[in-house]
Amino acid sequence: MNVRIYLALVSLQSALAKKSISLLTTPAYLRQLGFSGLEILDRQLAHCSLKEVEMLQVQCERHNCGVILDVSCDLTYPLTAAGRAEIEHLKSMIDKAVLLGCATVRITLGGQTVSIQRLARRVRSHKTSTRNSLKSFLASAIMRRSGYLFRAFFSNFLPFNQAKVNQAIANLKGVVPYAQRYGVSLAIENHWGISSRPEWILQVVEAVDSDRVGTCPDFANFPTSIDRYAALAALAPRALHVQAKCWHFQVNGEESRIDFRRCIQILRQVGYERTIAIEYEGGGDEFKACLQALQLVQRNL
Repeated sequence: MNVRIYLALVSLQSALAKKSISLLTTPAYLRQLGFSGLEILDRQLAHCSLKEVEMLQVQCERHNCGVILDVSCDLTYPLTAAGRAEIEHLKSMIDKAVLLGCATVRITLGGQTVSIQRLARRVRSHKTSTRNSLKSFLASAIMRRSGYLFRAFFSNFLPFNQAKVNQAIANLKGVVPYAQRYGVSLAIENHWGISSRPEWILQVVEAVDSDRVGTCPDFANFPTSIDRYAALAALAPRALHVQAKCWHFQVNGEESRIDFRRCIQILRQVGYERTIAIEYEGGGDEFKACLQALQLVQRNL
């Protein structure tokens, strides 16, 4: 398989800070570790000026480091102030993706009762004072560490809401021409709300009916009530990007919760040859774990 392995920067968020590795020096550092690119969250760019984004792009190009941009948005709101704000945020991130030379943007659809995407927007809106930076860091850490538990519990009880799906379809159709104008594709991750289940995501993808809209299967974000591997197989044919989530590795180097070999075999069967981003959410030595994940994916490729 001709697949490029990226690293989600959130996996090394605290470790990079401890080593005083800045965002601008990260591309060179990741390439030295053996990764082909980086995946960066919108909130990690929230306080970057356009000039700083351009400087990051220069470093990525210099070190042949690819970029995927992750955008938290809730597209299930009608076009009230809240809905327009989500769409404008997505468009502004498409602008930054263009500056970064990033051809694929991972998005969420939202739609859960409590909008995690809107909470993320409040985190992003904090100014860069020391106090608010601490708030942002704590909020980010809580969301990251507890996210799996919330998804695993609440996604199993989320009722299907056709009205929210229809609204997401309408809003996404409105954004696609903007993305297409700049050559950017949008990959929907199985992540909360109406993008919890593969059949709901595929309904949106098929209704939007654009080669600029596809899926971003995450190995782990499916409700516990459904078969993770069957769900991955359903999303894989429309995949534009993939996230390989992991928490803990056994002595033999295998992930303790997810059969990586089986996941990658599913991707191989559909001829997937794009990007896989490792996203580590466990504790302990982040560098060691991310390198273990890299080696695990490489072995199975």
